[in-house]
Amino acid sequence: MPASSTKMMAMNPEEKTFQNEDTLPSLPVPPLQETLRKYLDSVKPHVNVDEYRKTESIVKAFGDGIGKELQEKLLVKAKNERNWIEKWWEDVVYLRSRGSPVLYANFGGYLPTVEDVWPPAEGVQLERLALLVYFNMKFWEILRKEQLPIERERVGNKALSMIQYKSLFNTCKIPGNDIDTLDRHFKSEFEGDCPSHVVVLRNGHFYSFDILDGEGGVITAPEIQRQLEYIKEKSDSVPRVPSIGVMTSQDRLPWTQARQHLMKIDPKNKERLKCIESSIFLVAIEDTEPEMSELSRHALCGDVNSRFFDKSYQLISHKNGIFSLNADHSPYDGLTLLGAAYYTILQIKQMDGKWQGPMEIRQFPLAEELKFTTDEMIIKNIQQSYEQHQKETSNVDIVDMQPKFDKQLLKSKRLHPDAFIQSAIQLTYYKLHGKPGSTYETATTRQFYHGRTETVRTCTVENIEYCKAMLDKDTTSQVRLELLYKAVDKHTQIMSECKDNAGCDRHLFGLQMIAMETGVPMPDIYTDPSYTKSGGNGNFILSSSLNGYSALHGLVPPMCANGYGAYYSILQKDLRLVVTSWKSDADTSSMHFYKTCEQTIMEMLALASTAKL
Repeated sequence: MPASSTKMMAMNPEEKTFQNEDTLPSLPVPPLQETLRKYLDSVKPHVNVDEYRKTESIVKAFGDGIGKELQEKLLVKAKNERNWIEKWWEDVVYLRSRGSPVLYANFGGYLPTVEDVWPPAEGVQLERLALLVYFNMKFWEILRKEQLPIERERVGNKALSMIQYKSLFNTCKIPGNDIDTLDRHFKSEFEGDCPSHVVVLRNGHFYSFDILDGEGGVITAPEIQRQLEYIKEKSDSVPRVPSIGVMTSQDRLPWTQARQHLMKIDPKNKERLKCIESSIFLVAIEDTEPEMSELSRHALCGDVNSRFFDKSYQLISHKNGIFSLNADHSPYDGLTLLGAAYYTILQIKQMDGKWQGPMEIRQFPLAEELKFTTDEMIIKNIQQSYEQHQKETSNVDIVDMQPKFDKQLLKSKRLHPDAFIQSAIQLTYYKLHGKPGSTYETATTRQFYHGRTETVRTCTVENIEYCKAMLDKDTTSQVRLELLYKAVDKHTQIMSECKDNAGCDRHLFGLQMIAMETGVPMPDIYTDPSYTKSGGNGNFILSSSLNGYSALHGLVPPMCANGYGAYYSILQKDLRLVVTSWKSDADTSSMHFYKTCEQTIMEMLALASTAKL
């Protein structure tokens, strides 16, 4: 997490959250030959000598031929667009996808760091939820006033783009026949007014209430609790109904058609949908009581009747007083939501989990139910959506554990913790499958105008040499240690390059898009088997991400049918590690991967402890 996330309220009053957006450097286009060299380097672990020679020949022909033409056209595009990949990335990766968003466009997360002040308990659900909603609203207010400190890189102190925070609240994805659109309603106070209501979902019923008092301030936690109690009492007094939100879990074209039909059968349904879509965020009040270890599954694959998957941010309240999150990945990346969650948790801890403000409850209009008119077609569609959701989510295997770790040891031995974990993940896969696994790790490019991410291809030649040494009983500990340092150094190097948008994946993606848009036959580099083997076109066997250095957490399923997801947060003495895989693949197991990874980390820590600097 960027350095300034730990100092969210310590802000220079002269500085405004979004003031740097137009002065950040434009996203650069890397030199073609540099990208091709890095791509070839990333291919080496996955192919034999003959396959590499063939790929090398294909890459050379690309670099000397059509690649030059595509590069020139990309450079022209980059002169006219501050971020040449922005619209492509949003449209192609997210908005043109026609499948269900639940496992392919959304991510789950949870709030574990309140365990010390908010352990699971009965009878506290709405009191805690009210406080959580209140501080989410205070964060929204901070963004509106542009008082959130500009985040900066830990190394170099470079200012980062804050634009993604404008899509965290008051945002929703709207389905379309061929492509979805993002409906963004958030505005800073300087830009004007924006919707100030929250939508609550309970037992299939939607309710809306305004979160501001008559003077423009956020209503208090007791006042929010009064609204939540009213909603719960009212929704519990009538039968549970199939929620129209269930339809957001299905493939995009059926949902597009169902949404159009919903608006056609009753014009007021359009207003009700708009109320949900423009709301600050959505709150789900559930009767589920998961253990902490089950929260990841509930966040990603939980009760579809209490979700609206197109909303940019959903806060899920469980009966035992703990919380999870679900969010649409299209408009922003995970660290944006984690930034808001981190602020919220800091405030809750400072209050020792209890409201410390005025207890007086002023009289405001009670929440209004959004009563949708439905018909037989809509009810049938909801049922079909429910069945699809159950089938698809039952295939996800999720293990959420907290293995021991020693961050301080690694720092004392000059081993970067993230690079160390990436080597552990690679060694785990090598132990289980006897071969390298193409690996995706997220790097942020937010130092550039509207920057998002680049792919760090962490399955390097250096990492595989280290893996082989660890599995060779004749290799000495000293040699293994030397190879570990080489692997960590290589990871640190390519992570730094990727933050500068000097990886290979986004550049190759841009050249591919130019070819497609200009009618150029698809160049051989993209159809070469080595491209897929090394992870190209979304074929990374291992999908991974560092969620930061607090216990806040997020996850998605693997990219590939035979792959794994590994998502981790690094603490001082332990990790938060979530492993995902697909149950339909007989050769993968999240628990087996986790147990092997836990053992591998212990072996590697023991090895690292022997280093003499």
